[in-house]
Amino acid sequence: MAMGRFEMREQVTANAGVYTTSTSPHREPIRVGVVGLSASGGWAATAHVPALAELDGYELRALSASSAESARAAGEKYAVPLAYGSVEELARSEEVDLVVVTVKVPHHLELIRPALEAGKMVFSEWPLGADLAQAEELADLAHRRGVLTAVGLQARSAPPLRYLRDLVAEGYVGRVLSRHKKPENVRYFKPFPEAIAELTSLIALGDARR
Repeated sequence: MAMGRFEMREQVTANAGVYTTSTSPHREPIRVGVVGLSASGGWAATAHVPALAELDGYELRALSASSAESARAAGEKYAVPLAYGSVEELARSEEVDLVVVTVKVPHHLELIRPALEAGKMVFSEWPLGADLAQAEELADLAHRRGVLTAVGLQARSAPPLRYLRDLVAEGYVGRVLSRHKKPENVRYFKPFPEAIAELTSLIALGDARR
């Protein structure tokens, strides 16, 4: 599934003192509803909320969480106008154009399906489904509904990971038999020089232990 390219057209509008750049054909910012945004943090809070704040043409309009109470707490913390206790409510909202699913993979099918059935565009964290059958089911549903979709594969373009790939390809670490990645050790969304310095120090530590 791939997100179609929108024609960009700047239209600066004032909305509660916030100026945004809209994206045609909507003319107004694309209104985003995030599934899994929690007041206690998590990937949506760490990555998606800051990204949406920096992107022209998008507005974080709604969220849904595991309960109405947790949704209200997240809405208050991140100043999101609409908070829903279920993805079904979020998907039915006329205030949402794009549904972003940021929860763990075992729940993707049950959370992405209602959004697609409601005819909403969907951006899902990868992988799309827990297995091939789930991924094919969701891809087929999106195709039948004619809905634009995308799967987040941002790490494939992250400079530190591309650097690590080059080191492996060049044979720097020898023949790779297995790997184990600990997210708290390699944070590939850090500024490039800082991330490379951290990655290099980890590689040096591995060399010292051999």
